[in-house]
Amino acid sequence: MTLKTSFSRISAAFRPVDRQSAIRNYLNESVSIYDLERRQNEIDAGKFSNF
Repeated sequence: MTLKTSFSRISAAFRPVDRQSAIRNYLNESVSIYDLERRQNEIDAGKFSNF
């Protein structure tokens, strides 16, 4: 692994996440269709409104 690759990985870990990416990641972590629906309802209710 080169120094440039290491630095890129470290800098990516500290990069701020935008709202859309956070929502997408949250939905991608669902484990079933029911969990996905629950998460969608939470988002509709304002879970990420302060993001």
